[in-house]
Amino acid sequence: MTMKKNHIKILGLSALFSSGFFYSFAGNGGNGNDKKAANDAKIEKALKTVAFYQDDIVKEVMKSIPSPVELSTIMKEINTDYDKSVLCNPDNAKKYNTEYKQALNLGLYSTDLGYASIYKKRQDALAYLNSVRDIAKELTLGNFFDAQSIKESNRMLENDSLVHYATVKFDEINGHLVNQSRQNVSILMLTGGWVEALHLAGKVYEKKPAAVLKEKIGEQKYALDQIIIILNLYSDKNQYKTIVSKMNDLQEIFNGIEVRYTAVPGGVQESYDKEGLPVFSGGEVSEVLITDKHIKEIKDLVGKIRAEIIEY
Repeated sequence: MTMKKNHIKILGLSALFSSGFFYSFAGNGGNGNDKKAANDAKIEKALKTVAFYQDDIVKEVMKSIPSPVELSTIMKEINTDYDKSVLCNPDNAKKYNTEYKQALNLGLYSTDLGYASIYKKRQDALAYLNSVRDIAKELTLGNFFDAQSIKESNRMLENDSLVHYATVKFDEINGHLVNQSRQNVSILMLTGGWVEALHLAGKVYEKKPAAVLKEKIGEQKYALDQIIIILNLYSDKNQYKTIVSKMNDLQEIFNGIEVRYTAVPGGVQESYDKEGLPVFSGGEVSEVLITDKHIKEIKDLVGKIRAEIIEY
């Protein structure tokens, strides 16, 4: 069981979709340019509202993703060894030539950078830092990784500041992408990083099946829900259809996992959220009901999704 101040909730967009927000603008009968123009204006307003909530959801999803620091804590608790074989090949970073692939793999390589840094593997960490910089350059984001910081990477690795440096840089990148109306790149980076983190968690659990890691994997059902909601905004684009379809398949597995929340003494239940989960004003304890069969199914499907992402 894990103490939670507030459980992860699907915000903004789910409320808009589940309440039929968009359907209210569809129009019922009638013809004429005036009605079409009015409906177009309403749809444009609706999309602007979605964009407004999207930023909040991206931030919420990022908080829910198992960070390299979280993973390192779990790995230390269960005493797992560094395994380079489960990571991406840093030499392939320059082989991706579309924004879609570059953004997804920037997320993957960033997670691998964190993993190598945690174990203080100098050569590997530097290789992944260079890979991250190379992909960032292709996405016109290279200015976020200055030459001096790259040179100081060994020193940062020694005093455990490399992970912090990368985290700060990606926060800056996400802010920049939002300001430049490139949220699609941001969500692809987020998706790639999340897939890689879940891939690593599954590989570690395979070797050391610890309860704390099992729970961490189960909790990702809510992060996945939110990722799917945002990816669906771009599902009309051909490249996005595949990742959306695979994520929906993954969601089917996660739907079999139950997360129960119990209020701690002093906590007051205020309401229920859109998913039917209780919302408390105080603290709460979560219990994730997940089986080894769920873990295997998740690990296998995440492996397939990852294989498609890293293919060039």
